[in-house]
Amino acid sequence: MMKSKMVSKGRMCYTQPSQLRWEYTSPYQYIFIVNGSKVYMKSGRQTNVVDANKNKVFRQITQIMMSSVTGKSLTDRQNFKTEMLVSGTNWIAKLIPLKKELKQIFTQLVITFDTKRMIATRVEMFERGGDTTTIELLNPTKNVTVSQNEYKIN
Repeated sequence: MMKSKMVSKGRMCYTQPSQLRWEYTSPYQYIFIVNGSKVYMKSGRQTNVVDANKNKVFRQITQIMMSSVTGKSLTDRQNFKTEMLVSGTNWIAKLIPLKKELKQIFTQLVITFDTKRMIATRVEMFERGGDTTTIELLNPTKNVTVSQNEYKIN
């Protein structure tokens, strides 16, 4: 339907073991926070809170997001078949969904890692309908202190 690519900008932060903030800053503002089993979403003035322990869909979404950020998805043989490739100074992990719910959404996920910095630099999500979402992780930093305020909705 769309002939041109939509480009969004934002930022992400993660603190072990279970805190993640995914924030879009343009062309619109949206915040998705995982703080333990609670999921907070804010779009405009509307804020929603979901207990992932009580919602199967959100539990799966948060598990996939966390396992992708931590690298555990690479060895998650229940949810993915994993193929590892080397391309120059990068490792490329191709994850093929195994579970019915994931197969309905994605044909594959591809994560590119910079072997020198030992960090993910690109995530590609190939959707069942033919669309592809590419996330470029620009200027990543690791092993920095993240304020607990990042995991709250203001």
